Amino acid sequence: MHTQATPATGSPLRHRIRNALLLAACADHITAPLDGTRLPTSVQLDAVMHPTHARGADVGDSACGQMLTLAGHLAEHRGTFDEDSFAVTLQNGQGAGESSAAVRAVAAGLIPASLDVIADTGRRSAALTHADPLARAAAAVMACAVAMAIQGVPNAAVTPERFLATLSAQARHPELVHYLTIVRTLARHRAGPAEAIATLATSPTALRTVPAALTAFLRHHQDPAAAIRYAAAIGGQTRAIATMAGAVTGARNPQYQPPAAWKPGADTIRIHAIAGGLAAIEHAPFQPR
Repeated sequence: MHTQATPATGSPLRHRIRNALLLAACADHITAPLDGTRLPTSVQLDAVMHPTHARGADVGDSACGQMLTLAGHLAEHRGTFDEDSFAVTLQNGQGAGESSAAVRAVAAGLIPASLDVIADTGRRSAALTHADPLARAAAAVMACAVAMAIQGVPNAAVTPERFLATLSAQARHPELVHYLTIVRTLARHRAGPAEAIATLATSPTALRTVPAALTAFLRHHQDPAAAIRYAAAIGGQTRAIATMAGAVTGARNPQYQPPAAWKPGADTIRIHAIAGGLAAIEHAPFQPR
């Protein structure tokens, strides 16, 4: 049976969409120097979390850049995804690694639709560059995670267990579902980054990055800065993990204002315009399982 939810009261939908995109871009921006670092030190983490000045770079052609491009496409097409027109914006070679498709699919979580439609949009966006079923499953999961966070989930009525059960139902990939059960255990035990590192997959695939991002969100769903630091501390594909954690936590905390030094240059203006376009779309009932 489906239940309906509406955007959380007191926070305009546009603010939630804006902060999902903004915190994703901020996380991508500040954690770029740590990308590929296996075990970041506390000194390295402090340096990226508390920069003394803005680095000034935009997200460019990174996976986060693809996310913003897809979000703009969805705003322009009133929430629908046109593979043919979007495909021309993707360059050859951008499909390496499942994580890039999962980061890109964050944008699919911003459209006004049921979770089934949102998951399908995430899969279709991933299929343009990835044939691997894991990449498509990870994209569906991240799209749905962002959609649920925009609705204020998890909250008192929807527990992390139900949140992860809903994502598992949309994953349709046995290995990824298994790792989502690990996320549930890590969240329940209030595990720190070291335990997450020891427990999650060691390969640089979405089996590590998506569960890591969701763990960071569930451990610090009311504190975007803490969630991004937790994600960065896990190491490896730091940029992808932190970007996804930033997106979900940003959607959950629409009033959070990131430090000025985190903001990625001109992309901040672009994000505000995209958020306005997406929020203006007529919103269909949101139906988590």
